[in-house]
Amino acid sequence: MIRRALAAGALFASVALMSACGGSTPTSTTTDSAAAQPSVQPSVTPSEAAPVYKGDQPAEWDVTLLWQAVAIWYVDNDGAPPAITVEGGRYLLNGTDIGPVTPDVQFGGLTGTGPDDWCVWVTNPLGDQKDFQHAAAGSYEPGKCGS
Repeated sequence: MIRRALAAGALFASVALMSACGGSTPTSTTTDSAAAQPSVQPSVTPSEAAPVYKGDQPAEWDVTLLWQAVAIWYVDNDGAPPAITVEGGRYLLNGTDIGPVTPDVQFGGLTGTGPDDWCVWVTNPLGDQKDFQHAAAGSYEPGKCGS
């Protein structure tokens, strides 16, 4: 029961982190007076408006995505960490798609023996820090698990 509460709290914190990194849903800033104005067509297409991650942001985003997926998996499972693989530019957790691999990011590994000591890491050769890890307890920092 405690593990589920900790996982829920940690997931809430990581969602807040991802939102701060640009993963949040845009909110409307339209006011009543603005609503009366004629509509203005966007000057860029949706593909041009996609977020561009620079430096360490791609690795930070991906390691948080992977950490969330493993933390959620451990809510209902015990034992060794699940298998994470990359196929077709997508992360798979025990064969289930959990999201896209951000350009330039490479899956580093998932270590540990159970729900309390696992750690996941990724690398981005183009980043300043290059490697980022996220551990079961929620610690998030530059580095490779166990190195």
